[in-house]
Amino acid sequence: MADSSRFRFRLPHWGWFLLVTVALVSTYGGVHWYFFRVGPRYEIGGINYALDLDRTLARGRMLNKPILIYFCGAGSANDRYMDYGVLRVADVTERLRKFEYVAAFGNNIPKAAGPDAPRFERQNIALQEELLADVSHPAFAVVCPDFTLERSGGCRMKLASFIGMTQDAAKFSQFLDAASDKWREHQHSRLAHGK
Repeated sequence: MADSSRFRFRLPHWGWFLLVTVALVSTYGGVHWYFFRVGPRYEIGGINYALDLDRTLARGRMLNKPILIYFCGAGSANDRYMDYGVLRVADVTERLRKFEYVAAFGNNIPKAAGPDAPRFERQNIALQEELLADVSHPAFAVVCPDFTLERSGGCRMKLASFIGMTQDAAKFSQFLDAASDKWREHQHSRLAHGK
């Protein structure tokens, strides 16, 4: 019978270092992929709008960024006019990068949403009614990533809203700047109050 202690494999120090490094990178990559994915998306002008509000809110909380909700409909000419106009202007897309974004379709949600499409549509319509008290398209709302809806009092932590179609990039940029400024104020007030 052979002595098994003679055939024991010993890993050199650089081998352990390499093994631990690979394990950490793999773990980080998996965690990064799981938490930072936004699921199905809708692309406009190089910006990938998520279709799942819940994932977008979670991502916004992790990245500490406000959420821009684009309420739209697949058959709306005004929405397509915004999609191919102001939402593709370089100044606007530059400002949009300060936010996490979700396209909240109220009807005919893109097929990328898969079997969750009916749930997303119901959620989006109810959310637009609560946030804006208006269901016209297009409409935009900027909220804090930890916002809550209260049935009796409307939305808390809504930073800004923009209802209607525009091709004036400067006007839309002002809306985004105002929302960004309110987000900074909200962050400063949270820090001042120790939250």
